[in-house]
Amino acid sequence: MRTGKMSVQEVTEDENVNMYLQGKDSIAGILLPDSQILTIYQARQKSLLMPGTALVLLEAQAATGFIIDPVVNRKFSVDDAVKANIVGADVCQKLRSAEKAVTGYKDPHDGKIISLFQAMQKDLILKEHGIRLLEAQIATGGIIDPVNSHRIPVHVAYKRGYFDKEMNQILNDPSDDTKGFFDPNTFENLTYLQLLARCVIDPSTGLSLLPLKSKRKMNIENIRERSQAATGFIVDPYKNERLTVDEALKAKLIAPQMYEKLLSAERLYSETEIKQMFEKTPVTITVEKTETSVSLWQVFHSGYFTEDQRLDIMEKYRTRNISIETIIKLVVSTINKLEKSKSSKSIMGLRKTVPVEKLMDLHIIDTDTYEKVKNDALAQNDQVRRHMKGTGSIAGVNVYPSHQIMSINEAKKEALLTHGNALLLLEAQAATGWIIDPIKNKFYSVEEAAKEKIIGPDMLEPLLLAERAVTGYKDPYTGTTISLNEAMKERLIERKNGIRLLEVQIATGGVIDPHQSLRLPIEVAVKKGYIDEEIRNVVLDLTNEAKGFYDQNTKENISYQELLKCCEKDPRTGHMLL
Repeated sequence: MRTGKMSVQEVTEDENVNMYLQGKDSIAGILLPDSQILTIYQARQKSLLMPGTALVLLEAQAATGFIIDPVVNRKFSVDDAVKANIVGADVCQKLRSAEKAVTGYKDPHDGKIISLFQAMQKDLILKEHGIRLLEAQIATGGIIDPVNSHRIPVHVAYKRGYFDKEMNQILNDPSDDTKGFFDPNTFENLTYLQLLARCVIDPSTGLSLLPLKSKRKMNIENIRERSQAATGFIVDPYKNERLTVDEALKAKLIAPQMYEKLLSAERLYSETEIKQMFEKTPVTITVEKTETSVSLWQVFHSGYFTEDQRLDIMEKYRTRNISIETIIKLVVSTINKLEKSKSSKSIMGLRKTVPVEKLMDLHIIDTDTYEKVKNDALAQNDQVRRHMKGTGSIAGVNVYPSHQIMSINEAKKEALLTHGNALLLLEAQAATGWIIDPIKNKFYSVEEAAKEKIIGPDMLEPLLLAERAVTGYKDPYTGTTISLNEAMKERLIERKNGIRLLEVQIATGGVIDPHQSLRLPIEVAVKKGYIDEEIRNVVLDLTNEAKGFYDQNTKENISYQELLKCCEKDPRTGHMLL
């Protein structure tokens, strides 16, 4: 090559050169015992792979070049894969993040494209996630240089500063740090290279397929044990006692080969421990020039942090990658910056603060109203409160003749509501702001509600999707946040479901603007493009298409607006009860 004796075609056809231009393919799909081939996402949908196992395999695909359809032997970018229904919109955002290991991360300070390891150094990606993606790249041909769009041998990447000495040691030594993948057949944690070695090659496509020894749905005792260990104990089912991992080993409740893995899980903070620690940790912050002391838990559930920011910090604390002291400094710094950037009086909306001037721009209030009810009094104005918080969704049920108040989930458990009706009512709560506990009079995001067992795990995925009617949907083509109506047009949500959620929003105060975190009067929503004329007429005229709910008393299909009229107001909390 140095003497110019090889053509460009010969160079690109050279196996060693092609390895660093294209890399080897990642694990493309699943091979079942009957020789049926499935995509990773299909295997997850059929419950043949646990959601977490499927996600890390898809992230490895995204981080090594493409999402793969092994059935038709085609490769896609993440957004194209969503468009082609190779993966669902529910994993789109996580896969986009993994794909940046190929295309590069943007440095938030100078806007430059940086590598995966540099993104780890700047805390743009969790260390454990970054190690997993780097190991997948190495296993499939080398570290990817996002600037020059090719792979680099590990020793060259190290010399060029794509990772440091510590990371070089971690990647060269297949320790627990690099065993970020899970073999669903043997229940072992493996490196990606080890998992690739257990794959078979499809003779027709040359793709690597992970064989499943059984088509039985995943219900793994080992996973249950690890989950228990992460909460701080193992349950003895015979004595109903809680044991440490060491005690469980002595009692022969766990196999010796699981000891180290469970001990590792035991070292993680449990969700209960995190909540308790955050609740008892005071933070002094300055809000609107007034110094106040609140708990760390309260700060994270205020409008100053997005859900992604909160979960990211909590995950770092859970894995002991960040101290409480560092979190406090980060919190104070973030709030100080946000307070400095405020140029006007703001009111708390559904998820974040809204400048008062924006209320006038959107014709929610006029200048006279603003002058009459300045500052905090403005938030108590009925018209303002309606558009900031809404008028309230159906919070629970009132059971006659006992007058016992139950949450929607409790009513489902007691068979007072069918599963379908309970899901529709909970989706209405999620799509209007919060999941409600009518007994304790508390409000939760969907993930918080699942953690507090206000909803069951079977409800989590559909409610997270419904919640995006508040926080916004991600356009798989542009990456921008779009409204519920736009998501319907992009087919990220079915039309009938979208119309039902829009009708709920209108019935409880107005169409939600996910960018401003408030509700818009319907005519303003039409002008701003958050709802089109056709959908407006469907919802306002309460056509059959807008009657997406079911009255179990009268056995009729009705709208949410009509269902609200069947409710009673709880005199203690003001919640609407069915």
